[in-house]
Amino acid sequence: MKGPVGLLLSMSIVSCISFYLGLGFRSTKIMQESSPILDDVPATSSGSGSGLTKETTGVNVNAITLTNITGGNIPPQLSELRSNFLAKLFDPPSATAGSLDAAYFHMLQIRAGADFHRFGSTGTFHSQWQTNYWKARKKYIQGEVKTICEAGLGSGHSGIVLLTATTNTSWYNDGATFHSFDNGLKNEPHKKVAAYNYMKSTFGGRVNFHFGPQSSVEVEKVKEQDPEFTCDIVHIDADHSTAGVMKDIDAMHKVSHGSTVLLMDDYDSDGIRKALEGKKDKVTIDTVYSQEGMTDWMIQSAEKKKRTNMKKVYIVGHFLH
Repeated sequence: MKGPVGLLLSMSIVSCISFYLGLGFRSTKIMQESSPILDDVPATSSGSGSGLTKETTGVNVNAITLTNITGGNIPPQLSELRSNFLAKLFDPPSATAGSLDAAYFHMLQIRAGADFHRFGSTGTFHSQWQTNYWKARKKYIQGEVKTICEAGLGSGHSGIVLLTATTNTSWYNDGATFHSFDNGLKNEPHKKVAAYNYMKSTFGGRVNFHFGPQSSVEVEKVKEQDPEFTCDIVHIDADHSTAGVMKDIDAMHKVSHGSTVLLMDDYDSDGIRKALEGKKDKVTIDTVYSQEGMTDWMIQSAEKKKRTNMKKVYIVGHFLH
């Protein structure tokens, strides 16, 4: 198209693209600048998880600070997809491999490759996976994370987040070592197989899977083979029975040290709460987090049955030595 009309149309298109890209770069920049390198969780964040706020209620539950994270009005996945696209398009891999955008990208890849089934609540609740990301990222930047241990593979969302958060400034196969202890791919293969394949192909030699009857037994086997084996971050999300959780805590305590961070899901379930109460001599809870509403529809859409209780309660603590 030639003439004034064509020129005007071309200028309009360029202006729109420039405005869009400008928002994308601004979103990514704000998200990175608001990263809580010195704070545990961002007071506010833009870009990934846009609209999140952290509000300390001041309620003390058994000397535990109860923190409520609520969602805003802007769906986080929109800024996630935009900023991830822009990062892939304009930034070198070294600038994005360990980013929050990359973690979300990986979760979407696993979700796309898995069967449509109810799974992935960590990814569904953006405040949880972003809290875990920043906890791990902070320790990794400070040089305090070499090994991550997880009891329970599940859909792989938590593992993906922790792996990404501890990725160096080169590529996905450079970073902390990850050990997954699980009862095997034959149990719930509809979600585990996709996670297993993707994590191995993406993060390569950083990922180690230990399959056996019980996650706690596999942890103890590794410790017996290597008495010096320790974990700097531990995520427990396997058997939710009181007895099962207590066994996982006992096993992980053997491979932990005084600075090992403990991450646990579903604190509002009886089994996990009672197990933590029964193991006060080995673990302590630093903070309890909860989120209600504003779930991630792109992750949740993989569930055949929609959730009726849209609430997530999870904890961050550490091991006692």
